[in-house]
Amino acid sequence: MRILVFNAGRYLSPEGGAVRFKNLVVQNNPEHEIFWVDPVYSRSTYSSEAVEREIPHNVHLIKGFKSSSNPLIELWQREKHFLKAVKTASCDVAVFYNSWGTYLARRWLKKNKIPLVFDYIDLMHAFRKGLQSKVARWSVVQALKQADLVITTAQALFEDAKQFNKNVCLITNGVNIDYFAETRPKPLKHPSVGFVGSLGEWVDLASLLETARREPKITFYLVGDGPGHRLVEEAALPNVVLTGFVPYAEAKNYAASFDVCVVPFKKSELTDAVSPIKMFEYWALGKPVIAAPTREIKRLAGKAVIYASTPDELQGGIKRILEDKELAQLLSNEARKIVLNYDWRALGKEYLQAIETVISK
Repeated sequence: MRILVFNAGRYLSPEGGAVRFKNLVVQNNPEHEIFWVDPVYSRSTYSSEAVEREIPHNVHLIKGFKSSSNPLIELWQREKHFLKAVKTASCDVAVFYNSWGTYLARRWLKKNKIPLVFDYIDLMHAFRKGLQSKVARWSVVQALKQADLVITTAQALFEDAKQFNKNVCLITNGVNIDYFAETRPKPLKHPSVGFVGSLGEWVDLASLLETARREPKITFYLVGDGPGHRLVEEAALPNVVLTGFVPYAEAKNYAASFDVCVVPFKKSELTDAVSPIKMFEYWALGKPVIAAPTREIKRLAGKAVIYASTPDELQGGIKRILEDKELAQLLSNEARKIVLNYDWRALGKEYLQAIETVISK
């Protein structure tokens, strides 16, 4: 199968679309030929993109370029870039992750009867405000209507897509269980609480930092980078360690050493629709988890995590796990059991079957 992938982020980026498709399809299915279209972009690159990686032999990379910081000019440059790419890549099916800047490409694909799959992983309008949010929402709705298949990662996204398209399925994010079975835990201070991931605006760093202030004998590790690093640096708490960007394998080894792992999202329309990869990775390590009570996390985890949305709840949950070894072991056992349902390889088979069904119609 020849699959065109566009507007999923740059191939080497840690963005959700890129991570998801590489794990679902690229890593375990070398027989499929992938044409990956990097987007045009105005922001700076992630630190992880500066690390050279070998592109798999079955992936053909169509590079993007640095665009104007003017949003209207960037939008037009995106439209032209993706349209040119889809015209030159011969494919059986096209998969896209973000509707923004893909209108012309999608129209050309539909005109040429190439099946169009929308892998719907985020409420894109929730990242924006005002008029930009309304325009982003309009763009998503048009894409949902146009797609031959919509694949969603969360129940909220599934219900949203169903309003506009009958051919919708739900395939969550997951984890490479075998990869997380082998670790080299970092020599950290204990007791420890840790978070691994992007320090984006959806992360409740304020609650995490307030909890750290209250618990000076516990070391809090924040493994990752993002806009929130400024807030952490300004707090300047002696028991908070901010690593900045670390390679994926090293981040795994940090998490393997944590006594408690956290998914400290701010509860919002955006996070209610997020399928959190880091929670699956914590589970694969057998770690007790404290998480925000978002809709999707509650659907996935049930009683397998402790829920916290305030500093009081976060502090209480951490103390319960650290002081009650039986509870910590119970959460660990439940995590290892549940995560077996979310291995990327099994999810990838389901994903490819869904796509093949669209091609065969």
